[in-house]
Amino acid sequence: MLKVLSIFGLVLIAVVAQPDVLRGGVFTAVQASDDHNDALAAIKRGEILPYSKIRRIVQKKMGGKIIGERLRRTNRGWVYELRIRGDKGKILFAIVDARTGKILNR
Repeated sequence: MLKVLSIFGLVLIAVVAQPDVLRGGVFTAVQASDDHNDALAAIKRGEILPYSKIRRIVQKKMGGKIIGERLRRTNRGWVYELRIRGDKGKILFAIVDARTGKILNR
């Protein structure tokens, strides 16, 4: 029991001593919040398609089931990065233009 408490104490000290490392840093959280707000604003302005439309487009063209998604801003604009479990269980990846719904890379 004492050994478990000692290990817990060391972990607690590490968390207190290095909060930015464990939480990804203050700037990262602020940047993520800004990207989220920018993405919502772009959807409202009609500049990018909402995920629900992207999901329908991709599932119609590629089949399978989307098991992971991420909206990311690149130097060419917004893209959805998708992980798809194919009909035979194979994991596929797709990058989709968020403005047009065109599959850029499989």
